[in-house]
Amino acid sequence: MKSELLVSLLPDTGSGDGSWQERAISFVQGVTMSLARLSRAGLVVSNPELFARFVNLQRIENLVHFGVFQDMRGNLVDLRNETVNGRRVRGSGFAQLFAKMKAHDFGLIEFSLNSLPAYTETRPRVPHLLPEFDPMVWIEFKRSWRGPGPGPNGEAEICYPPGRRAAATAIRPETGRSCRARRPSTSTATWNRRWCRRSAR
Repeated sequence: MKSELLVSLLPDTGSGDGSWQERAISFVQGVTMSLARLSRAGLVVSNPELFARFVNLQRIENLVHFGVFQDMRGNLVDLRNETVNGRRVRGSGFAQLFAKMKAHDFGLIEFSLNSLPAYTETRPRVPHLLPEFDPMVWIEFKRSWRGPGPGPNGEAEICYPPGRRAAATAIRPETGRSCRARRPSTSTATWNRRWCRRSAR
């Protein structure tokens, strides 16, 4: 019902090509259904302000591609990795919720995103740092975050916060052999901009 109400408010383009309106309707329906599912799970409070916040490219990319968002208590939630503020929450059911959203809701949003010029080549590979995220919580989140798949060289995605020089052992998914993923030696400012650059050693 909410999505139908919002769709009814979209203006008619008046042109014979309804592709713009089709993409807009798909986006509105996908966002509304996703937020409704999070609301039923007790993670957000569904209201117009929440919808307005998620009509934002970086926030919707975080949710759709990575399952990352801020809940109604201000916690940084990672559905796919089942963490809250960088700490694993066992028995949360977050991973199952994320799978349901990908199967039923996110396809509508991705249809709109993929229609943007060159989006498939420029889509983010790591979550965005948003203004509402607490910096200290973000550091904990980065320690625990694992990417949605193997990196371009087959290494698992291991991410480190600024100033941390430790290395971790990861597993190459195609061989099962261990590899080393290290923080690149670069300035903290540059690292903040591309905090999950990977290099297989």
